[in-house]
Order: sequence, then C-alpha cells, then structure tokens
Amino acid sequence: MSNALVTMGELERMASAMASSGLFGVKTSDQALALMLVAQAQGISPATACVDFDVIQGKPAMTARAMLARFQQAGGIIKWIEYTDTACEAEFSHQQCPDPIKIRWTMQDAARAGLTGKDNWRKYPRQMLSSRVMSEGVDRCYPAASGGFYPPEVVRDFTEKDITPTAGALGALPAKTQEAVIETAEQCKALLANDQVHDAFVLWQDSRFDADEEVAFWSLFDSKQRALLKRVQESEKAAEAGVISPAAKKRLEAKIKELGADREGIKAFCKMTYSKEHFQDLTKEEYQHVDSIIEDFVPDQATAADSPPAPPSGAAVVAPINAAGSGQPSQQMSELPSHSPETVPAAPNGMITETQILALENALDMGGKTLHNRFKAKLAVSGIKSIAEIPVAKLADMNKWISAQIDRQNAEQT
Repeated sequence: MSNALVTMGELERMASAMASSGLFGVKTSDQALALMLVAQAQGISPATACVDFDVIQGKPAMTARAMLARFQQAGGIIKWIEYTDTACEAEFSHQQCPDPIKIRWTMQDAARAGLTGKDNWRKYPRQMLSSRVMSEGVDRCYPAASGGFYPPEVVRDFTEKDITPTAGALGALPAKTQEAVIETAEQCKALLANDQVHDAFVLWQDSRFDADEEVAFWSLFDSKQRALLKRVQESEKAAEAGVISPAAKKRLEAKIKELGADREGIKAFCKMTYSKEHFQDLTKEEYQHVDSIIEDFVPDQATAADSPPAPPSGAAVVAPINAAGSGQPSQQMSELPSHSPETVPAAPNGMITETQILALENALDMGGKTLHNRFKAKLAVSGIKSIAEIPVAKLADMNKWISAQIDRQNAEQT
C-alpha cells in the first residue's frame, strides 16, 4: 500500500467520479472528498476509501471486513467460539493486549437494545451479531485497527433511532423523492384520522425510506400522530423479540407504585422464577403471572385490615368452610408441626426437616397452583430460594401465612 499523499485537486476529481458513479453509497462529491481525506489521514489509499468505508447519514463507517483485515494484518487473532443465529462469541488477542478478550452478543442482548425489530436483524441475525462482536472486540483489544470508527451495521442502529423531525429535511431531498415522501405521509395521516393506526404503521414500514427520507417523513406529522406510530413501533419490536411492550412495562410499574408493593421483591421473584432481571424482558405469559401476584408483595401493614386473623402459632392449618355453609371444614388439611419457633426440631443445617417440607407442600396443594405461585413470591420477598431453605425459625410464620391465604381464596370464590 502506498502512503504517498494525493493532492487536493486529484482528490476532488476522484471524489466527483465516485459520487457520479453511484456505486459506493456516497450521494455527493463533498461526502466522497471528506471520506477520502479521512482515509488518507488513516494511511489508507483514497482510491480504496469508498470500498473500506460507507457513509451512513453523513457519517463515515468502516466495514467489518476492513476492520477485521486491519486487525489481522497488525498481528491480531480472532477465534470464533459460537457463530449462530441466536448468539455469536469470539476471543480476540493481540501482542499489545496482555490478556485475550472474549466478546459475546446474543439475540436477547439485541432485544434489550431494541434492535431486533429491524429488517436486517430479522433477516440476517448471525451477520448482525457477528458485526457487533467484531467491532467491540477489535476496539477493545487493538483500537488502532478500527481507527475509532464503527461498522455500518452498528452506525445504522445508532442513526435509525434518531427520527426527530428536523427543519429543512424535506427540502434537502430531490424533488421526486419529496413527492414520494409527502404522498406516503398524507396516506398515513388519512389512516390515522380513521383510527387505522396499525395500517398506517405498515404503510410507513413498507415505504423503505433511508435515514434522510425518514427524518423528512417524520417532519410532516404533529406530535400526536408521531406518538401513535411510535407506540405501534414499540409494540411490534417487543412482539418480535417475544417480550412485553414498553407500554405494558409502564402499566406494571404504575400498578406496583399505586399499591405500594415491594418492587425489589418482585424483581427478585422474576429473577428466581424466570431468570429475568428486567421487567422489559418478561414474556406476555410471565407478565400476566407477575401482574396477578403483585398484591402479595404489598407490605403486611398495608393489607392487615383486609387480611383475616392468623391462627395461633401452634394451631393446625385447616381448609375453609365448605360451600354448603355447614360450618364444618370441607377437607382437613395435613397438620403442620405445632411447635413454637423455639422448640421446632431442625435439620442439621438449621432448615426445616423433610417431614416439615412435606407438610407445607400438602398444605399448599390445598390452595392449588395459585397458592403455590403466591408462596414462591412470599419466599422471594424473604430472600429464600426454595421451600427446602426455609429456616426453622420462620416455620410458624409460614403456617400462619398459608392459613390466611386459604381463607382469602375462599372469600374470593364466594
């Protein structure tokens, strides 16, 4: 590769030819000239600049292929550990990086970043994941190879999020493109006015506007119209990723706040039950389950007035009065150990014994799946991972709680 400087006049002629050809993604000779100047400063021949770089909404981006080539030419080594449509992981090493670096990207990471609703991520998930891994790995292991640039796949993800209307965006487009953008916007407005929000969203998506056209398109809507389309966009992205929408997450957060429920306790329950650390990662079914048990995370003092009195510490837990109103229990539950906390026999590790575990499980079976789920929530709030890890000192409290929940279920059924 020659490092000989190219004169400004030669660069301008090359830039004009590059832009006129329409082959390299640059729209104007000014963009091509700026790209060639950047390339020359990086020690890259201006003639190959448009091959190794793309221009995304006016920003230069180094292709992943060029980035990896420069990394390997400098002695860098990349070892792929996983390369699938759901996850990509690689190990990067270089003599200037003392310890090898492992970088991993999964579709769950992409979903959390709001990327999976985009066409490229739906059609080419492996390529998009590997580009993320390469750019991050090269940048961390040997930054000189990337020159501070991101690959086009990453830059597009940055710029596509910016759909804020910009004054003059429409006028900057060619006349024919302006007509197409205006026509699509008017059709979308007509659908929105007729409450056909999803149809308007589909029409917008089918338009396949580039970044500049997208900004111009959004500048033709008022804030209410933009909000309607954005809500559908968020829901579609969430559905594509198999998780709840941002609106559902907001409803969940609002309900937690309204009831004064223990938010951290609910998060602990989600992590324990579904291995999900964030509400936005819940599936629709998981969300519905969490929504149904939020009241179980309300502190006792907030619900004491609505809860039936607990039985004495040594009392057996029994089923509710039967539907016939005879005053007799419809079914006697297995008696739980009636010892006080001070005298309850404990397993060697200080936890309840197998007999006590069995008694608790029998009692929970009387309340069905609902009671089992609520009991999991109760344990999560207490920082207990499973029924086998209940300390013997908490057994009496668990007995009381189960009895109260049985009474509560009976009241709800009647």
